[in-house]
Amino acid sequence: MYKNFTKKLEQYLLKEFFKEETKNFPNKEQSRKHYPKKPEKVANLLWELDSQRLYSDILVKISQGSFDSRVDLCRKIEKDLHEETKVFKYIPYFRIKVERKDTKSAVKSLKKNSYVIATSVSKLVMIPELGDVLKFSTNAYMWNLKNIGADIAQLKTKGEHIKVATIDTGVDYNHSELFDVYEYGYDFCNAKQNPMDDNGHGTHVSGIIAGKTVGVAPKCRLFAAKVLNKDGWGTEYDILRAIEWCIDHEIDIINMSLGSPVYSEAERDMIESAYLHGILICAAAGNDYAYAPDYPAAYEHVISVAAVDIDNQHADFSNIHSTVDISAPGVGVYSSIPGNRYNSFSGTSMATPHVAGSAALLKSLYYEQPDMLEKIILSTAQRLGNITDPINKDMYGAGLIRADQMVQNFIANKYKNKQIA
Repeated sequence: MYKNFTKKLEQYLLKEFFKEETKNFPNKEQSRKHYPKKPEKVANLLWELDSQRLYSDILVKISQGSFDSRVDLCRKIEKDLHEETKVFKYIPYFRIKVERKDTKSAVKSLKKNSYVIATSVSKLVMIPELGDVLKFSTNAYMWNLKNIGADIAQLKTKGEHIKVATIDTGVDYNHSELFDVYEYGYDFCNAKQNPMDDNGHGTHVSGIIAGKTVGVAPKCRLFAAKVLNKDGWGTEYDILRAIEWCIDHEIDIINMSLGSPVYSEAERDMIESAYLHGILICAAAGNDYAYAPDYPAAYEHVISVAAVDIDNQHADFSNIHSTVDISAPGVGVYSSIPGNRYNSFSGTSMATPHVAGSAALLKSLYYEQPDMLEKIILSTAQRLGNITDPINKDMYGAGLIRADQMVQNFIANKYKNKQIA
């Protein structure tokens, strides 16, 4: 079903999501080169998956009021309409669950209320799709950690005490790479305490962050919020709950190797709240082979991560966009998979945890707010590409994440400041 792309959908995507992006190119030839018709595949897949759902989650933003007042409002809705609701603690939203066939009429009815500022239907999100190039092998063992200087940085810190959460497909916490660092998790897909990974993606991502031998920060504290099912897709509603869960558990760093081409005000507001609670968020720039944004990576206060190969060249699949902040290894990255096994995968999903892990190393030395952490991460990156290329920054962001330079720079400045004092 994934190959039945309609012309109408393609035109809609080009109009709504990407119409402004070609203006960044100096000529049409360059625009065609970096603007292939790939992102519509992701949107079409999500569209078809969404059409199979029996229920819709409507996210309702209301005028500012206390948490208790929102709870009272939802109790009234449940009593009068017999619909399931959920109140968010950190943003002025609630969710109402309705049968899919009643979605339009429910939204229309909600908009008539004076307390309602905005409504939206919870979108679907998924693992950035790569298809045939997902698996990749290389003889250069752990090249990714060496390229970013993680092995050098680990001589000073291994991310001790820092709480890192993956919002993903869960994690195989019994894997020998992760058993000692795994702390706690929750499965939002199935409403249970056990976030066991039934897909493999989350375990691979977790290994890059915290694996004993394959990870960037092997002594950090690993948490897992499972929001994607065994097929690698989930709902925005569960992502909002997962971020809220991270705030409740005082997580330091969130890794989100997932995405959607669709912007969401509710998702943006929850990310803003996490940022204000001191959480640094890293997200995958997307694997659409295109000049296009992906969300949540494209939101403010999120570090958007592109992928490079073993030679630090931009990976063809990695999205190019003005919101890209930094690059990291994302082609043929070796890490853990369920069943105490290992494999090499490619994608911006693999690039992102290199940045999350590096941030954990820095935060273990420099327990600061996310804006300061991001400033150090970007300022110590290794510049890549041709600086005369008009889209070089949109491809690489600040450049390659360098855990060694980041840690060494901080230690040097700390020693210098002590000397001056």
